Amino acid sequence: MLALFGVNPMPGNRLELAWKTLQECSMPGGLAEPDARRRISEAIHAVFQAVTIIEGHRHDLYHGGGRDRPPLFTGWQLLQLVDGALPMASRGDRPADHRFECFIGALLRMSALSVTRAEPDWRILYRNDEAIGVAVKRLNSPTVEAALRLIKKGAGQLRRQGLRGLVVLNIEGLVQGIPTNTDVDTFRDAFNGRLEGLHDSLDRLVRYPELVAVMFTGIISGWVTPEDRPATFHFSHPVQVIGFSDLEPSEHFDEFFRHGLMPRMNNAMTRVTDLVGPRWLSRTANLCL
Repeated sequence: MLALFGVNPMPGNRLELAWKTLQECSMPGGLAEPDARRRISEAIHAVFQAVTIIEGHRHDLYHGGGRDRPPLFTGWQLLQLVDGALPMASRGDRPADHRFECFIGALLRMSALSVTRAEPDWRILYRNDEAIGVAVKRLNSPTVEAALRLIKKGAGQLRRQGLRGLVVLNIEGLVQGIPTNTDVDTFRDAFNGRLEGLHDSLDRLVRYPELVAVMFTGIISGWVTPEDRPATFHFSHPVQVIGFSDLEPSEHFDEFFRHGLMPRMNNAMTRVTDLVGPRWLSRTANLCL
């Protein structure tokens, strides 16, 4: 698919390494190999992101509605899918930042929104065709204060553009390790428990009238090793959107996000999961919390 879009990856790139990892670990005895589970987690993460972005780009090309509009992703952005190392990105990994930005743009486009590339990162149409900005941030330091700083930074970007908008924050560092082989209610409680401090601090953001909502998301993965059955890999991609009802009427938020965007985004994530998931992968519901 990348070749069809004019991107020709070099041999030995991160997606090729991810594919080889999944092939090797699918062989008999592959999961018993030392360090294999960590490498599988990294590979699934890389492939899930890449397939989402490629599907979003393909969806945009075939359903974008007009040749006069630039495509969702440039060739340079698509090239970031194969750039850099395979392991989970560390602080200051610019290709990882770009990939997450594209990942969110693809999800929004697959959720039937009109998405364009513009500052701060994306623009979407909100309710009565109001163009609002989307500022995408990836959290490197797993603390509440670091998360708030990034949300404020995104709000500042919206203000400088003269826009209202949405800040999307990757909170994987705050929620990684949550058991993923549980029922939906238990998973939701664990997710909210990890973010309790952040939730309690959101009232500090009320002085930022640019914020329509914040979105928390990230890929959570883990292994379960029953005594009498083979180990299974579980992952989930929860999404939580919180509106600021003091600034935006709750009925507007519910109409656009809760009843419109979130169900469509869940369908998009499920479609990607069906494309990615090998036979031994189990998925907790992609929760829109």
